[in-house]
Amino acid sequence: MAKRSEVPEELVRASGIFAGLGPLLSLVGPLVDAHWVQRGFSRDWHVAAPIWGLWVVSGAMSLGGLLLPLRPAFGRPLVMLSAMAWAGTAVWLSHFNPLMALVAVSICLALMHWMYPARRILTPIGLLPAVSYARGSASVVLLAIATVILAEHRLDLGTLVAFQVASGISTLLFLRAAFARRLQQPIVFWLAWLMLGVALVDASMLQTARVGWRGVLLLASVPALVALLGLRHPRGGSRMVAALVDAVASHPARLLAVTFLALCVGGSVLLRLPAASAGQEALRAVDAAFTATSAVCVTGLIVLDTPVALSHTGQVLLLLLIQVGGLGIMSFSTVIAAALGQRLSLRHEAAMAEMVGSDNRGELNEALRRLLGVTFISELAGALLMWPLFVRSGDSVLGGLWRAGFTSISAFCNAGFALQSDSLVGYTQDTGILHIVGLLIILGGLSPLVIVEFPRWVRRRKVSVQTRLVMLMTIGLLVSGAVFIGLLEWSHAFAQLSYWDRVNAAWFQSVTLRTAGFNSVDLAQLRPATLWLMCVYMFIGGSPGGTAGGIKTTTAAILMAAVGSAMRGRWDVVAYGRRIPTQNVYKAAAIVTIALGFIVVGVIALGVTQELDFVATLFEVVSALGTVGVSVGATGQLDDVGKVIVMALMFVGRIGPLTLFLFLNERSFNAAWDMPEEDVDVG
Repeated sequence: MAKRSEVPEELVRASGIFAGLGPLLSLVGPLVDAHWVQRGFSRDWHVAAPIWGLWVVSGAMSLGGLLLPLRPAFGRPLVMLSAMAWAGTAVWLSHFNPLMALVAVSICLALMHWMYPARRILTPIGLLPAVSYARGSASVVLLAIATVILAEHRLDLGTLVAFQVASGISTLLFLRAAFARRLQQPIVFWLAWLMLGVALVDASMLQTARVGWRGVLLLASVPALVALLGLRHPRGGSRMVAALVDAVASHPARLLAVTFLALCVGGSVLLRLPAASAGQEALRAVDAAFTATSAVCVTGLIVLDTPVALSHTGQVLLLLLIQVGGLGIMSFSTVIAAALGQRLSLRHEAAMAEMVGSDNRGELNEALRRLLGVTFISELAGALLMWPLFVRSGDSVLGGLWRAGFTSISAFCNAGFALQSDSLVGYTQDTGILHIVGLLIILGGLSPLVIVEFPRWVRRRKVSVQTRLVMLMTIGLLVSGAVFIGLLEWSHAFAQLSYWDRVNAAWFQSVTLRTAGFNSVDLAQLRPATLWLMCVYMFIGGSPGGTAGGIKTTTAAILMAAVGSAMRGRWDVVAYGRRIPTQNVYKAAAIVTIALGFIVVGVIALGVTQELDFVATLFEVVSALGTVGVSVGATGQLDDVGKVIVMALMFVGRIGPLTLFLFLNERSFNAAWDMPEEDVDVG
């Protein structure tokens, strides 16, 4: 148990962030009302009360941040209540603006996350909190000042005062730390006097208005900059950077999330280049980010018409993002490192072994080479088979080759991007293209382990239980999906098609629900019952280790087996004569529960911020979270707030199940004793 004089170091740093963030929270005022300061001093209490409430909440946030490490029992509730009160006030002042609601909720979630640090490194109360206080407060002040200056938005007097107060808090925290360390570091003592002088000069300039608002902000940033750079952390700067890098590289789940996030950011920058746009102007930042995230997360939801909005260069960049995102940059880096004779860290090996489904780390390189080999051979074969079919449909020789290659890679990676504005609707009667694309989707959705063991499974030789479950669930989902979709839409959406075209359309739509995102019919014409059914299939998704998304077929199979065992009165989950470990059942339940939670949050977020009907909203959320990419037209109706929400869902859907699985693997806990058992009624 932690002593009263010890607190987590991360909590101390976060408390400085809260203290500096407090005054900046009042900046929501000028965002919603240009005359917010005048409203605060209005004689009409109904007009002035919200502004005063905003100021009080901002002060309470700073106070809670200062008290958080010293009196956590008082500081933590004060910060939480301040955050929630600020969010409610901000949304109310903005007249329930969707963007403000999204920002407010995001800030509240971030604050709550910082209040409960995952790493419990304890540090004594004393010198270090003073340093962490100042550095945390200075960092948030500098970030806010840099954002405002880069945005080139002119500030009023009230906003400048808020920045001045935040800078003043950072200055006072620096002075506290500096005077405590004056005997150890004399230079810090003199820097403290310099900061105090700059702060006083800045305050006088603000009062006399002798300089512009940029000058005031730049002077306000000097104390924060000195606080950030002048106070040397006890561990040393280089050691802190090394610790930060190690914190990412040594944690498989965190490493996976960071690599995909880096891909999304890098892809957004590349698609923002003028050369990537087919028009005269570059793509909008939010549209480029949405397209890059959809490609890296192999989803396929689009807010731009791919063949119209993107130039040939942009399409090539998009295809590279799909390929790297489908296999994962870690797969490529591992193979390259092995080719150069470099040794991977044990953590990196653990992450990659989980990704490719290899139990033996010694066979990791072979498993990855097998993964890349199956991928490239399948994509090449698919492109060569579809090439003459596209040429027959009217493309030139080179145009057909490019379309075939793009479609093949997009299909195997389960991305769903197409070089046709209507996806594959124009090829509804071309069964050759549909079946080749469908086969690539199925192969991409299977894990490398299943693909390698598939010949043995066909010859009825012994294979792993995972391979059996994957094959059983995949075949069952494909066949049942085709049957149900065909029955529901035979005389409805498929009414204008011939008999065999109806069969092919039903089969292809079932296949594309393996999280591929292609469609051969207009989904907006489907019955609501069909859309509900498709949500279930999209939620399950593909198999672990493949390019598909969803909770994965094995997760659904384990839970179905657990339900069957419970109905038979057995509490051991058995599949093909093998008992499934209890921890795997818990992991499956955790993945499904968290995925359902994200669906609820996503539906509420889109429902509050967008004008969409419920079925379209649910379908969009499940499609994004399952990285499927099919839509009934809701994607094109999203505003910027809706696009950001869907981007977050796509990112969570791509890394969520795997990172959660890795996280649960690392959090194993063996108690030295068992707790007493007590029965609780359920159901």
